[in-house]
Amino acid sequence: MRAQDKPSCAPKALSENHSKTSMSAVPPEKRDMFISKALSYLLRHGADKEKLPLDEHGWAKVTDVLANNRIRTHRATHEDIRRIVAQNAKQRFTLSERSDGDYICANQGHSLERVCPELELLTSETMPREVYHGTYENKLDTIMQHGLNRMARNHIHLACNEPWSRSGSRASSTVFIYIDIDKCLSAGISFYRSKNGVILTSGNAQGCIPSEYFARVERRSKS
Repeated sequence: MRAQDKPSCAPKALSENHSKTSMSAVPPEKRDMFISKALSYLLRHGADKEKLPLDEHGWAKVTDVLANNRIRTHRATHEDIRRIVAQNAKQRFTLSERSDGDYICANQGHSLERVCPELELLTSETMPREVYHGTYENKLDTIMQHGLNRMARNHIHLACNEPWSRSGSRASSTVFIYIDIDKCLSAGISFYRSKNGVILTSGNAQGCIPSEYFARVERRSKS
């Protein structure tokens, strides 16, 4: 029986080697996507659960991020982080060089209530003329009944057509709800601009923009 027990370690060793081989075989673009998704989860939602230190504005030290298991799984390096931040089409992250090392934050999309990202408060003078929220036809009835809701996040994401804007709606959206800015501002609803140019609002006291504050709804047919 003892002789039969010895080979029991072999499958584990093979599994570990297979895991390393599989990771090295992942195409670079796909690996970057995995790392980017892990960064989004950690910096927006999972820092407390994953025991990643974040300050009140959502900044984490890059060395702490690299030491986290969700990032270590992909064997990410400091250079990987720099490249992903620089090349991310939606500019989801910002890097900051400080005296004690590099820090990274997500520009928006947080669900952690204690995190208040550094945002620019928009006024009637700096607010874009039109802002909208992109959604889908099957969501519209619910939105018209209950308003735009920030759900589990800290803010409702909006888009505009200004040159500096990074879209706050999905490219696949087919319904666009335009917001009555003047009416919202008169009601005390505040709007902000994130570092990557997304318009954000926490809505009213209930965390929503009621449909009475919608200016119009436009539809775009699928191409």
